[in-house]
Amino acid sequence: MTCAWAPGKVIISGEHSVVYGYPAIVIAVNLGVKANVIPLPERSIRISSDKYGVHVFRLPVSNESNPLYPMAKVAESILEDADSKNGLSISIKSEIPPGAGMGSSASASVAVAYATMEALHMPIQREKLIDYAMVGEKIIHKNPSGVDVYIAVDGGVIWYRRSEGSKKLDLSYSFPIILVDTGIERNTGLMVSKVADFRKRNPELFDICMGAIGRITQELREIIIKGSFVSKEAGLYLLLNHLLLSILGVSSKELDEIVYRSMREGALGAKLTGAGGGGAALVLPPEDKLKVVNSLRRKYNVYSLSLSISGVKSCQEV
Repeated sequence: MTCAWAPGKVIISGEHSVVYGYPAIVIAVNLGVKANVIPLPERSIRISSDKYGVHVFRLPVSNESNPLYPMAKVAESILEDADSKNGLSISIKSEIPPGAGMGSSASASVAVAYATMEALHMPIQREKLIDYAMVGEKIIHKNPSGVDVYIAVDGGVIWYRRSEGSKKLDLSYSFPIILVDTGIERNTGLMVSKVADFRKRNPELFDICMGAIGRITQELREIIIKGSFVSKEAGLYLLLNHLLLSILGVSSKELDEIVYRSMREGALGAKLTGAGGGGAALVLPPEDKLKVVNSLRRKYNVYSLSLSISGVKSCQEV
């Protein structure tokens, strides 16, 4: 049996503006997805998931409506390249809260690809690993940017712009963040449409908001590189970012409440993360974060996270 773990992700800054050519900062976190893979003599792929149950796919893989179909296609593409006549038994277990915008599908695709490549004694080449994981992401998201896969493969902090691709920032330190789950599943497509509608109705204000978010993202990049992300300066940039996203119409009553309550209890900063409308908010905690965490836990699921310097790896290394 082989086993791999891949981290989830949190967007620090740049959600929505990244669609319009501005940069984004994405970090890998210490919650992820684990995949175990065992070769089978029969020509089938058996997948068990803590979220979607168990399903057996006969080869060649079909049944596109099954939620485990993308993972089966990831595994099938590797079997074909390895010219293997065997099948696979795959188990997937996620630590990532569902619907929180933390890239769980990309983490699962990367973990499944890595563990399958090891099970078939294939060399782990970064570009091939990314290609295999993107098989699943393209089925799920149609036209993904790829940044969720890059962060799951590489870990750490990624600076991403559509015109340039991703670049990993050279860091040797970690930092804490708090993720607060609203419990409301986000609708990414709806939120993207809301921003597009805002652009049509308020083109000048849209340009001001996008330019400001782009500048905030650049400033946060410099702060992170300097090693001073856990600071009031970074926190205020996060707060301003949230206010701009609220103007664009992608916040919600719950997200605004999380941000307000966090700041009231002494957080350095807070903002929604991901598409908005639901999902989660990130909070930059003070040195003594207990007061902030206890206040938020009265109503929401709270996760104390830290930056994951490393990306996907075998479970023996976790």
